[in-house]
Amino acid sequence: MEIKKPDIESSWYEVLKQEFEEPYFYEIKSFLIQEKRQYIVYPPSQLIFNAFNLTPFDKVNLIIAYFLPFCILSHINIFLPDIAKSRKTS
Repeated sequence: MEIKKPDIESSWYEVLKQEFEEPYFYEIKSFLIQEKRQYIVYPPSQLIFNAFNLTPFDKVNLIIAYFLPFCILSHINIFLPDIAKSRKTS
């Protein structure tokens, strides 16, 4: 399977590009494609790298990774607030 270059902020792409070529990344991509054929998968494809796109690598001081093993769809905004709506525009 050929994987196109992820839509990710350029500084993050440079840091992670080797990971995108690893076998496990192809496996994850294949798995997600299969799951999306049967289920609703969150986040939507265009938002998978959204956190990376909002902050360039050189501006990051700390990354906190958090995994929700289960989530009730009606409560998803409690755990994953819409960052785009909460950001101030100037």
